[in-house]
Amino acid sequence: MFNPRRFIMIAFDISDNRRRYRVVRALRDYGERVQRSVFECHLSSPERRKLLARLDRLMRRDIDRLHVFEFSDRDVKRIDVLGFGEVTRYTDFLLV
Repeated sequence: MFNPRRFIMIAFDISDNRRRYRVVRALRDYGERVQRSVFECHLSSPERRKLLARLDRLMRRDIDRLHVFEFSDRDVKRIDVLGFGEVTRYTDFLLV
């Protein structure tokens, strides 16, 4: 079964160092850190649900904040990066 992957950007503001570290560790399993509190991911719908459930368990909704932005293929082509870096591209393989 084909699960298309979508480009997702996640930005967070976590006040506690321990919770922030755990959120970062979870996000590293799914995407690439592009700024201190911003990750870019290419996720299928099941992966997105699994990641968000994991993040929800790690944070405190009363004081922490996490934004999830999902972009269509058309939107991703319109993202401009000024300065160092580029938009994270999805690859179907991993070189080790």
